[in-house]
Amino acid sequence: MRGWLPGLLLLAGCGYYSGYNGIYSASKFANQARQSAQDGRPGEAQNLWGQAAVKAESLLARQPRGKWRHDALAIRGEALSSLGRCSEASTYLREAQEHLTDRTAREYAALALGRCELALGQPTLALSTLEPIESSKDEYRRDEAHHLRGRALVLTGDYDAALADLLDAGADPTSPEVLGALAGLGRTEDVHASIDVLIQRRDSAQRWDSVLTVIGQRNPTLGSEVLEQIRTANAVRAGELPALLGADAARLSGPARDRRLEELVQLAPQSDAGDAAHLELTRRRLRGVQSPAELQVLADTLVAIAGMGLGSSTMAEQLAQRAGAVVRIADSVTAGAPQGDLRLFLTAETARDSLGANALAMSLFQRVVVEWPDGAYAPKALLAGRQLDPAWAEQTDSLLVGRYAESPYVVAARGGDRTALLQLEDSLAAFERLVLGKPAAEARPARARPRAAAPGPDDAAAKRGAPGRGTKLEDVR
Repeated sequence: MRGWLPGLLLLAGCGYYSGYNGIYSASKFANQARQSAQDGRPGEAQNLWGQAAVKAESLLARQPRGKWRHDALAIRGEALSSLGRCSEASTYLREAQEHLTDRTAREYAALALGRCELALGQPTLALSTLEPIESSKDEYRRDEAHHLRGRALVLTGDYDAALADLLDAGADPTSPEVLGALAGLGRTEDVHASIDVLIQRRDSAQRWDSVLTVIGQRNPTLGSEVLEQIRTANAVRAGELPALLGADAARLSGPARDRRLEELVQLAPQSDAGDAAHLELTRRRLRGVQSPAELQVLADTLVAIAGMGLGSSTMAEQLAQRAGAVVRIADSVTAGAPQGDLRLFLTAETARDSLGANALAMSLFQRVVVEWPDGAYAPKALLAGRQLDPAWAEQTDSLLVGRYAESPYVVAARGGDRTALLQLEDSLAAFERLVLGKPAAEARPARARPRAAAPGPDDAAAKRGAPGRGTKLEDVR
């Protein structure tokens, strides 16, 4: 036994010194990386963090439960955080924080974790993580904690506290974080003044997208004004403008959004941003069409967008095909024609569900009721139309309690037996597949015969105007 003791001691000593050398090397690269970052050499810092991460990972592989495990976890986590791998980094940093005893190492780990929580969209967690570091004895770490907490407070909407933290940390008054806080507080004049300062710098590396995003997210109108401010000053490179206009449109609503989209289409019709804007404008206009003729005009526009061969081509082609089918059937089906009510009803559903053309769908549902008043699907069209137009619902109350009182659809809406309704739905599904040639994957499923319990009110039939069990007439209205 005594003969083994020296060997055991030697092995233990080798393991200790191997671990010590490993953490020493990882720490050396980490300290150099931090210094490079503070000195404004980000490229060099990234390279050093990469080496620190490798050294820490090697130590963890050799001694996964060794003396320096948590120090290695902290260094690897901070390195990965700096390299943008925050999902992985957060796991290492949280464990390290729970066990580190060295104050400096714990504070660096907290700063790295706070950065990652911000990057992962977790500002509330970041506030909690960073709060202890605001009282650090180290000026750099204290200011960095104030700066990061300021960013977190902007994201949570506490703009007064955010501005105070950012300015306490010596943040640039023209930084995106400060501008976001000012925008959130409604200090528009201060925002415009800071933008003027940025414009006067004529910095070719200026990222206007981040500035406009942080302002526009808190005040879309102000964000749009700032975009005009920098455009007027010729501070935006021509190639960047379409993307900035598209992002601005996305933050706006109503007529202001439409005007920005129209401007984008005129400015850069063959760009990805202009292509997307053209499709969105067309889809928004689909909502207002009231006749097949109006829909045909937009169908032609969709064909043109598809022909551009850009990012929106596939969607535009699909919409163009559906719009064209709606126009053809709506124009060709005549009043009282056999199965015309089924064709027109399904066409109205396509206008409503695939094109968002509710006004046109409403007129087609009305045609089914007026032109096939005794058809089995007139009550279904009536119920579907009432969901789109409350005024028509009031006008047709008498039909529900009179002519259509015994319709399977109306009976089901009153909470009655659904057997006959499901038979009608099966027939409609079969017609859709066999007569209109709609692929089975797109057609409504054939309805199974009811067993012990009928389908609930949220099933597919209810969505199409076939009321679910227990649905009240007033709910359908």
